[in-house]
Amino acid sequence: MKKYPSAYWAALLMPLLLMLLPGCLLAPREQPESCFYDLAMPEKPQPQNRFRWIVFDNDTPSRTRMLQRQAGNRIVQDDYNCWVQTPEKMIQRYMTLAYPADSKTPSANLADLRVTVTAFEFDTVKSEAVLSLNYTLKKGSLRYSGAITVRKKFQTAQAPAMAAAMDQAVAEATTKLYQAVCSSLERP
Repeated sequence: MKKYPSAYWAALLMPLLLMLLPGCLLAPREQPESCFYDLAMPEKPQPQNRFRWIVFDNDTPSRTRMLQRQAGNRIVQDDYNCWVQTPEKMIQRYMTLAYPADSKTPSANLADLRVTVTAFEFDTVKSEAVLSLNYTLKKGSLRYSGAITVRKKFQTAQAPAMAAAMDQAVAEATTKLYQAVCSSLERP
């Protein structure tokens, strides 16, 4: 049997190794799971006969991705933890379910309420969910405007805890907005 030198084997195996090595290096890595979050539904709707929700706008850079404000006002978009809808759509759904306009009240008797979301983010420096809303209430010639900001702490900078804090912020902001609107409508 003929003995081949080690250089011969190296020359035969080197091309094979060179073909396999990039496959190992370029093999797909495990991607993090994409998770989607939603706001909880109001526990007990309270029909009201004072106003109707007409427009919800979003003046934030947040669309469906969660935004985190870090040190130095750096905004980071989370590509793997997302909302099921844009902020204004989720807030509109929550608020209209929490305080629906009474269907028996003629729409001419209801004030129009416009809401603009101006902040919907997570401050990771302060460990807070931050929700800010501007609103305009109009009934006939009367016009009232205001702003509400709610901050809710989260324990860990993990998406489930942060989403739960935002859920609490939306619930509190909804109650504050309802109270502010009712107070404005009671003014002479």
